[in-house]
Amino acid sequence: MHTLTSAANRILLLIRNLVIAALATAVGLVFGHAFTSPKWTWPLTLTGVTAYVLVILANPLAGMLLWIVTAPFSRFFYFDIILGRGVPDLTLTRVCAGLLVVVVLAQLAVGKMRVPRLTFLDAAVLATLIGVGASLPASYGGLRDAVTSWRRLRRARHYLLPGSLPGAQQTQRRNGRQRAHRSGCHPHHGCRS
Repeated sequence: MHTLTSAANRILLLIRNLVIAALATAVGLVFGHAFTSPKWTWPLTLTGVTAYVLVILANPLAGMLLWIVTAPFSRFFYFDIILGRGVPDLTLTRVCAGLLVVVVLAQLAVGKMRVPRLTFLDAAVLATLIGVGASLPASYGGLRDAVTSWRRLRRARHYLLPGSLPGAQQTQRRNGRQRAHRSGCHPHHGCRS
């Protein structure tokens, strides 16, 4: 009876190994055909995104670190899923961030992970975000208004900080002489410019 059980186990092990080999061969043939087709980026994209998903599901911290390190290069390795006109693309950042949120919330729900205590640093980051959010309405003008404001501030420095900048007194004297010359009056004779 013992030899019969071990023989059956060997046969099952052989069948399992044959099925795994057949599946690996089939997947290799499908990928080989796909890589030689005109749409060769799709299998590369699916393989890459699947690898990220598996790493995130196995270990969320390692998945997040892998994602953060490699996210700037994802478009060069065809890891972004382009969905066509009018539909937002599924970039690697969107896939990984969404999956990480789901995995972390699921682990919190089942008690596998605890919510960390809030610290002073967390409060400072939150206050910074509130401050940046409060300044958003003032920044709707865009880059042109930001550059214009910077130029105005540079011009206003002579009025805000007269004499404190190196060479500012000579500049003020030269500007006074130029104004006096244009108006036809000398500044030392009591004329107002």
